[in-house]
Amino acid sequence: MLVGSRPERSLGLHGGAGEDAEIRRITGEMWGAIDGTAVTEHQLERGRVIWGRPLTDVLASLSLPPDFESTSRSGDAPLVTIHRRLLHVGRDADVYFVSNQRRTREDVVCTFRVAGRQPELWDPVTGAQSPCAVFSVEGNRTHVPLQLGPSGSAFIVFREPASSRSVSAITKNGAPTISARPLPAKTRTLHTDLTGTFTMALWAKPENHVMLATNGFMEHVKDPWTDGYAVYPPPGEALYGAGHATAGITVGRNGVAIWEHASRVPVFRFAAETALSSWKVGRFSLYLLNCKLKSLLRSINILQPTLPLKE
Repeated sequence: MLVGSRPERSLGLHGGAGEDAEIRRITGEMWGAIDGTAVTEHQLERGRVIWGRPLTDVLASLSLPPDFESTSRSGDAPLVTIHRRLLHVGRDADVYFVSNQRRTREDVVCTFRVAGRQPELWDPVTGAQSPCAVFSVEGNRTHVPLQLGPSGSAFIVFREPASSRSVSAITKNGAPTISARPLPAKTRTLHTDLTGTFTMALWAKPENHVMLATNGFMEHVKDPWTDGYAVYPPPGEALYGAGHATAGITVGRNGVAIWEHASRVPVFRFAAETALSSWKVGRFSLYLLNCKLKSLLRSINILQPTLPLKE
């Protein structure tokens, strides 16, 4: 199965226009009449080519659960992960690297699509290795609770057979202190009446610079990205419906940038360049209209504020 858009040209310089024509001929056979809207799938012998459908929907149609999922006590822990399968004669292993993208501690329960193996915790800083004392297995997936420090990370390694008996929770006075049970989801406060013009206020003390423009080094990147979010925008269409986006804020020592998120990834909109490195005791306010704007793009979406999660 292949999921993705149709390539339009060769990545190399060898062959010139003739190479591009050959690429179009091959992709024409593979993608057929797919246009990404009216036609989203093409049967190719025993395989399938799909374009125009979310990858999550495609995997769900195959009854294939995600390779990695997580729940968190905060409700929106920004985790990124990499999975590598190491194959050795007589002993292979699944290695996951889990990274906390927030500069605060996060209590999470991670779910890995691995079963029958003992999870091990490897510290990427010290190299210390230890078996995870608390975990649970449900079907073909394993739940492991983790405590990740600010911008912290960990390797979770599966290589040895798991014991038939495992500890799924540790309690104190009848209440669980550590549990492999996925944490309950939190809901986000929605305000459908706040659109277009609104105020988002926060305290911030940035330590690094943030990207204030996509030109210069990311103009050729299809989906420019950033870090340093003070407020990360969740997908607006998932919360409010088609045509809606939420506003996110990145704050750095060099200024503030506004991003908006409709469905796939956050998109850069504009930035205010101003020094935020000299702090004094007291309240500090930044009004974007009084700052020099690096760029300004009018949103094509109905913009909503990003509001905190609640229990």
